[in-house]
Amino acid sequence: MGDGNDLFIVPPGATSLEAVGRGQLVRIFSHQALDLMPLASNHSDYADGAPEVAALTPWPEPVGGFRLRHYPLDLYVDARQPGRAFRSCNLMVNITDVYPGQRDSKKLKPHSHVDFEQITLTCEGRFVHHLRTPWGIDSTQWQDDQHLDIGSPAALTIPAGLIHTSQAMEQGCWLVDIFGPPRLDFSLMPGFVRNADEYPMPEVPAV
Repeated sequence: MGDGNDLFIVPPGATSLEAVGRGQLVRIFSHQALDLMPLASNHSDYADGAPEVAALTPWPEPVGGFRLRHYPLDLYVDARQPGRAFRSCNLMVNITDVYPGQRDSKKLKPHSHVDFEQITLTCEGRFVHHLRTPWGIDSTQWQDDQHLDIGSPAALTIPAGLIHTSQAMEQGCWLVDIFGPPRLDFSLMPGFVRNADEYPMPEVPAV
């Protein structure tokens, strides 16, 4: 039972949900949910797979085994750690803070990911997603920058290698970033993953 501002991690197997009242309900699955993959609206986009994306290798099982886990999100706000990341064995979600206003155009953080995709789920407000395709040696493959102005709710899949940053355009904007498998760099940031004590990391090879 949740009051509407909650995250649940559900164990493997058949499940059912009951929503009482109004609000947003989002269910997130990895591609290991083989029965659901053909139902995805973009299933045909991945008919040939995504060779640039690393294989999704599940992380270790949770402490105490698989069970329903409930995280009331208000309890995990920490001014020292912007955003609230949670992970399972095969996914990570980063729930950003609500923007107090338009994001400063001089303080954006364009970046890219080498070998994983990112799904950005915009839940409230209006965002502009700034996207840049890196220039390779073949100039015929160069593409113009895109500046996607979208409302909410909406989902954007950001391919590996694509330079991107999202800009909130008004007060009250917030979004959720989804990664699979869990991000190692986020997991190595002390205190950033709020349920790290329940979901162990894999062994990291010594450098």
